[in-house]
Amino acid sequence: MAIKSISRYMEYPLELYQAEINTSIQENHYYLETLRKVVVYVLGIVLYPTFTILSLIGKGIKLLEGEACSSTNESHPTSNERGPTSTDSLTNSNTRLQLDPNQQTSGFISYEEKTCALMKSRQPAPSLPLSYPPKEVIKIISEANDLKFKSNTDLPTGITRIDAPEHICFIYDKTPEVIYKVSRFENEFNGYDKEQATAYVNQANHARSICEQEGLFLLQVPHSIAIELSNGSYAIVQGKANINGDFEYQRGLYRSFLASENSQEYIRELFRQLAIFTAKFKFADVKYNNLPITKEGYVALFDG
Repeated sequence: MAIKSISRYMEYPLELYQAEINTSIQENHYYLETLRKVVVYVLGIVLYPTFTILSLIGKGIKLLEGEACSSTNESHPTSNERGPTSTDSLTNSNTRLQLDPNQQTSGFISYEEKTCALMKSRQPAPSLPLSYPPKEVIKIISEANDLKFKSNTDLPTGITRIDAPEHICFIYDKTPEVIYKVSRFENEFNGYDKEQATAYVNQANHARSICEQEGLFLLQVPHSIAIELSNGSYAIVQGKANINGDFEYQRGLYRSFLASENSQEYIRELFRQLAIFTAKFKFADVKYNNLPITKEGYVALFDG
């Protein structure tokens, strides 16, 4: 098992380095980016042969192991036959997961079936642009923003609040397909100003463009738009992904995929795509609940 675990990661350094040297220089940081490129190329004189050898060894081990994602039509072994490596590790009490009792034995198998189908179809996640909310919705979100530091019972009817380190998310039961992000920091706008909101949306569009250009079909970047609230501040409207966003749940899910013999093709391809995205986008906020695996098997990217 130790050899298999090591072989999974042998191909990643070369792919990450190749993604880095192919990253275009940003015009607004031309001199700094040029210097970084020079350093990367110089280091590559030593590192590239090493990474290439590691990658070849990893590919050789993979071929010898003959690992492949099993067909979704094949029957899955029971948890006793598998040992504590897939469903059992997902529902282990150490991971503090809160799965529905009816899904304790079938929850992870459902994930595996969908991810194996994804590896066959290589179909990107559906991506539909968002419409600007009607005035009555903006009014409700504006009221929620004004009351964001009050208790949940003071919020408008139908609003649910989720706290994050740098923003507060509102879910409105009349528009369940989206979430509304507002700044949790108090300033003259009591929220995002237009420049901050526009920058957020532009970053999300840039991330989606990278995924499309690089063929990162396992990565999903929800569409975002900026809306002006009644107090002059701005909120981000973002498409909602079908996930359980709990940190412990996602950590357990990743560990289950790593441990499962049936998911090695999927998890290797997922890490390869995440490595490319991280290098090209300079993705910084890397943690399980910012890279959650959706119910459909994609990874939803929220913050950078």
